[in-house]
Amino acid sequence: MKKLILAICLAIILSLLLSSCGGHGNATVIQMKNSKDSDTFLECVNSISLHPLETDDTHLMGSNVNLIVTDDSYILIDKLNGSIFRYSTSGQFLNEIGHKGRGPLEYTNIESVQWVEDRLIVFSIDDKMLTYTVDGHCEGVETIRRKGSQSYLMKDGVLTYYSYLPSLDYRMALLNGDDLIPFLPSNPVVMTYVSDAPVFSSYDEDVFVIDSYSSVLYKYHDKRLEEYLSFDFGRFAIKDEFYHFEDPYESAYYLTGTEFALINRYLESDSYRIVEILVQTETGTHFNYGMFHEDRWFWFSEPESSQFFSNTIRSMRGDKLYCLTAPETLLRMPDYIADYFSNPEVISTLKEDSNYVVIEVELK
Repeated sequence: MKKLILAICLAIILSLLLSSCGGHGNATVIQMKNSKDSDTFLECVNSISLHPLETDDTHLMGSNVNLIVTDDSYILIDKLNGSIFRYSTSGQFLNEIGHKGRGPLEYTNIESVQWVEDRLIVFSIDDKMLTYTVDGHCEGVETIRRKGSQSYLMKDGVLTYYSYLPSLDYRMALLNGDDLIPFLPSNPVVMTYVSDAPVFSSYDEDVFVIDSYSSVLYKYHDKRLEEYLSFDFGRFAIKDEFYHFEDPYESAYYLTGTEFALINRYLESDSYRIVEILVQTETGTHFNYGMFHEDRWFWFSEPESSQFFSNTIRSMRGDKLYCLTAPETLLRMPDYIADYFSNPEVISTLKEDSNYVVIEVELK
């Protein structure tokens, strides 16, 4: 009973602290700089436009909502409440996609969501992979057995991520019918953890993988997984003793009492790469950002008084970065950021109980 209570407490602590080991190999090593300003990022910004989403009592969303940007709409995924809503780029509600339930064409709980060739792929906790059209019609359901906490549909099968499961000696696999190719060998002495942020992201033919607790970002292509980027977190690197406890609860308890950094989100486009790092210090938690542009990495974050970009970045398409934020953040916007708004008049129409606002950042 004591271990069960400890497990529940640690899971809550990790969910609050984390939002998401491998060696460095041939991966490019990037040293994180724990910056406390956003000036270097704003130097890459042409303009910022605001797109408030229609507010009504039926389609308000919970916390940690993910965003998929298509050619003509925004798709918001609310895992907490089990809802997927589609809005026009002007913010008008268009339709709901799928429903939470026990029916054959419904998902039980949303694990991960993916946009593939004008279709929305939803992986549900009950071994389902459902395919929806943009108007919300379910046109196919498949059973994907042995899948993990987040999955990603590929031409050669389904990539799935498990993290550290006591029953498995690998953390990721490619599933194709009864065939399974394992990746990331694992000796499970740490607690299983998968962030609410997407583990998988893609650019061109490559899929990028965030591994729990690791400072290494992996790249998958053609049934091969390789180290892509390795981040040197300095004093925030997770200490080696984290992996040498005999009990996963002991290792989790140890981690929550230290300073550490984790990869939380990664995005890539033609001209940019951006990584979101969660940093836990003695005084609290903040997000640090690394951006690669024109052959160099630079780092930025924000003072606590702003928090405009912290934990809001969601998607990237070409030279546009998309953030999702609550209206109260915009209502206390500092002038040095508000000066970049192309439509600042929108702010006067917002209320604290308004729906989310999609922020489109046009980069240089």
